[in-house]
Amino acid sequence: MIDLCLKIATEAHCGQKDLDGNPVILHPLTVGLMGKNTDEQCAGFLHDVVEDTDYTFDDLLMLGVPTHIVDALRLLTHEEGTDYLRYVRRIACSGNQLAIAVKLNDLQHNLNRGRERGYTRLVKKHEAALREFNLPVMMYIHGFRSGANGSKRRELQEHFEGRYRVIAPEVDADPEKSLALINEIIAREHPEVIVGTSLGGWMTLMCDSGDARLVVVNPSPYPRQTLARWVGQELPYFCERLDGKQTYTLTQEVLDKYAAYDIVKNIKDKSNRLHALCSSADELIGDIHIRTLQPLLPSDRLTITDDFGHRCSGSGMTHLYRILDNIASD
Repeated sequence: MIDLCLKIATEAHCGQKDLDGNPVILHPLTVGLMGKNTDEQCAGFLHDVVEDTDYTFDDLLMLGVPTHIVDALRLLTHEEGTDYLRYVRRIACSGNQLAIAVKLNDLQHNLNRGRERGYTRLVKKHEAALREFNLPVMMYIHGFRSGANGSKRRELQEHFEGRYRVIAPEVDADPEKSLALINEIIAREHPEVIVGTSLGGWMTLMCDSGDARLVVVNPSPYPRQTLARWVGQELPYFCERLDGKQTYTLTQEVLDKYAAYDIVKNIKDKSNRLHALCSSADELIGDIHIRTLQPLLPSDRLTITDDFGHRCSGSGMTHLYRILDNIASD
């Protein structure tokens, strides 16, 4: 695979020169060689191919580049017209460890080149980009039929720009598979705050959250009952998923897995670092979340309101920002 990616990169960048008149290929070669494994090396060699040549992602796939490497390259490709820091944040918040590793190598090499050659503007640009990867982490866990690419993560990132790097795992209704992914990311990223809405609120309560502060919004305390109405139906997702899946079929086998989890025990165990935002006007789960949480949380960490529905939007986001801003200022 390394030979193939080297060949593609060399042919794609053939004849191109950088600002100093050196062959462009020297940069992707260096970034590739900085990689710690084959995937990082291959993605490093190819990271500028689609951005700076006539090659497309489809071309790379047809030439035999593995899908997971091309997926990382989609994130690494800076589209014309996109603000550079926004582009970097998209990578930093993606959870795609391959894209993140390659971008860090790319930034480090560009920073070293800029310092050596006295390119002050480029040095400042790349220093600012590197800072995006060093911010404390906030994790957002989305609800049923949503995805990591939904609006909530973007809204949180915009609100906490420069204060947190907001990451979002892409999960589905299978609690075993989703919690395994969430726990893996928590172990790697060590988020300071974890926010979950709806089914994501249940996962926030169930995950191995370490010392993170937890905020749940309209959590679904008993998913086995709430989701039962959709068993066997092929349901569309509400947003374009990063994994390319656009429908989900909930099976009884998946639903039965929820019986193994104890919601009350987890709330009790985590109550000292848990905040909850619940709407009494929730059209999906009624007041079951309020009745579950109220006996287990002190009143100063349970916000009950009636000015938004199940989906946290509008005034719901205003309440959520207030809770999170208070946590961030502690």
